[in-house]
Amino acid sequence: MEIDVSLLGAMAEARQFLAGFFDGDGTITLKRPATPAQHPRPYAALSQAYNSGVPPELVHVQSRWGGSMLKSRGRTDKRRDTWMLSFDSATTSTLLESVVERHGISKRLEARLALDYIHSERANPQEAFDQLVAAKKDRQDLDIDPERITPAYLAGLFVADGTVTLNRGLPFANIAAKRCIKLLRAIRDKLGYGTVYDYAGWIGFNSANAVAFLQMIRPHLPSCQKLPQLVLVLEHAGSSNAIRGKRKTPEEKEKAKTTLTELKRLKRL
Repeated sequence: MEIDVSLLGAMAEARQFLAGFFDGDGTITLKRPATPAQHPRPYAALSQAYNSGVPPELVHVQSRWGGSMLKSRGRTDKRRDTWMLSFDSATTSTLLESVVERHGISKRLEARLALDYIHSERANPQEAFDQLVAAKKDRQDLDIDPERITPAYLAGLFVADGTVTLNRGLPFANIAAKRCIKLLRAIRDKLGYGTVYDYAGWIGFNSANAVAFLQMIRPHLPSCQKLPQLVLVLEHAGSSNAIRGKRKTPEEKEKAKTTLTELKRLKRL
């Protein structure tokens, strides 16, 4: 049987996207058993805030990996509900091994610890839990392989923890990772552009660099909250003289205001 190499590539990119998404908004922990006689089991989940139904990015992941979708009782802020996609034991094991450990960066160690617990017959649940907590608190000493920083991985990380907007009428994008500044620096070094703000915990892309970054990740984005925002900013950039180093006309200034208003509307959804 002949294997379609393009399909294999697409599968790898899909897992790289999910690894980035999980590095941003994923959770790995041990779930309390139903009865004292049972051992705690590793538990993986993805969460997103959204106030217009189920987040499309979680629907995208669920269509491929299954899982149970739940809406939290509270809110992450005054206007957005939190949705969580959680996975059963078998899917958690596969997800951690084939996605997070193989393609992830900031949560790779947590995935490895959880997998070691799964495969060990004499694992101590409390010790495993303590190791996971310690790994979550300190991600600054991670060994980062720059080959893992692919456009698909960055697209997933952007969906989880990215922002796109206009700054003084010019495109601006960023990715936050407060617990892993080392990852932000590695992204900057791999791309050759971007500014890392250690105190704030994010990497920013301005003007032409923002356009380059958004164009790079766009082919890897599924249906998600930030896709319409990204498209809107790229369309604005395509007609902006300021990107090309020219003075903005009054019409362009007015268009920038209109675009920014529409961006704010999209972000309220």
